[in-house]
Amino acid sequence: MKKILLISALIILFVFFILFSNFFSKMNNLSNSKYKIAFVISGIGDKGFADMQFNGVQKASKLYNIKHKLFLTQTFDKIKDGIQKAINEQFNIIICGNGFLAEKAILELAPLYPKTYFICMDTELSEYPPNVATVSFKQNEGSFLAGVLAAKITKKKTVGFIGGMNIPVINDFLAGYKQGIKYIDKDVKIEVKFMDQYSKIDPFQDIELGKKIALELIDSSNVDIIYTVAGKTNIGIYEAIKDKNILAIGVDTDQDYIVPGQILTSMIKNLDTGIIYIIDKIINNRFDNKNFRIGLKENGVALSEMKYTKNLISEDIQLLLNQLKEKIIENKMIIDSVYK
Repeated sequence: MKKILLISALIILFVFFILFSNFFSKMNNLSNSKYKIAFVISGIGDKGFADMQFNGVQKASKLYNIKHKLFLTQTFDKIKDGIQKAINEQFNIIICGNGFLAEKAILELAPLYPKTYFICMDTELSEYPPNVATVSFKQNEGSFLAGVLAAKITKKKTVGFIGGMNIPVINDFLAGYKQGIKYIDKDVKIEVKFMDQYSKIDPFQDIELGKKIALELIDSSNVDIIYTVAGKTNIGIYEAIKDKNILAIGVDTDQDYIVPGQILTSMIKNLDTGIIYIIDKIINNRFDNKNFRIGLKENGVALSEMKYTKNLISEDIQLLLNQLKEKIIENKMIIDSVYK
């Protein structure tokens, strides 16, 4: 009899568990159904900056059961139109993936739509209306470590840097990279190119020209490592380093696999984590109209595992990188930055 009662009690508890689980699941879905995420960006398919952000939007959409949609503007001058289209379609969380290029549009539209959240990725704004926030990264910290590695590996004592545009966020990569190189060897030369000096289209999407500029840089300056910070244009740069049998340093995602053995490491910027972080703030009513800046300490940036280039990197170099990383995390070493 006791056994029957015990089994009956367990069955009742199980039924209640299922009912309450369904209830809370429905309540959660109901509470989140008022949100819709729009991701507005000029282009994707770069295997880095843009794709990682869109991946973050997709993860957040699944995690919180929220509808999402991609709004491609194709060009920078259409960013405002893309945001307006998303608003017209009743999307109320607008993630802008083109950084500072979206600032003007956001600051114009945000006051007109106070119930819509505007999130600008990878930049800081001049002002923060109540419904606006940004997520930025200490790319200078990760780039310092990339510079240390480049200085340790280069044989020709000349390395390169190709950025998409001559703008603050790209120059922040360059500042850390230069400091890391000079920390190891003040005699190593650094040759710098910015794609917006040459490209007639989006400098972050110009694969063909990226290859051309990289080949010219290799031939004219004799560089043997190029740090690439140029979005989808990086794909063309990687074709050049493959043709010339030199090394590159990737960016934003782990791009080491693209040319295995020739991409020394990648300076990973966890943009997807940043997007999930800020959407969680909105969902749980903890949104703040400010900039959130994350670095090595917060796992916002990191070097890749270098699984294809371990034969090039000695244990002493790896130990040095780990030691310097800890010094930065503990604020025992300050890395140069264009941001205060």
